[in-house]
Amino acid sequence: GHGASEALSINANGVIVGSSGNPEAQHHAVLWPSGGGAIQDLGTLPTGTSSRALAISNRREVVGISEASAGDHAFLWTEQGGMQDLNGLLTSRVGFVLTHAVAISAQGVIVAIGVDEATSAEQGHDHDAHDLPLRIFRLVSVP
Repeated sequence: GHGASEALSINANGVIVGSSGNPEAQHHAVLWPSGGGAIQDLGTLPTGTSSRALAISNRREVVGISEASAGDHAFLWTEQGGMQDLNGLLTSRVGFVLTHAVAISAQGVIVAIGVDEATSAEQGHDHDAHDLPLRIFRLVSVP
């Protein structure tokens, strides 16, 4: 029943991710299984108002962005853990906020975009993220 959907990534198994929503409402990250079946709503982070899935690995790990009044946060979604804030999964974090997770490899390496934490806090949620100094991060799982 949603009138506004977008497909943004597909894995080697034919599973597609993107977002879906009503044009007047917020969008949620979604997963379209290969071969048909029900579209799965991946939800938002706990304080999120909307989300977009930007990439999927062959292991069905999904990354993207969850938007909220406090700012945008990058997420990782897995079938076992659901949607998790990537910022909370980091073992060390100094002076930046991951706002978008834009790619994930077959090995689980994530490419994310982050902004300076101080600049982000000063600007509040009234800023345009494109006006902030950006950093690109490569996140690797540590066993």
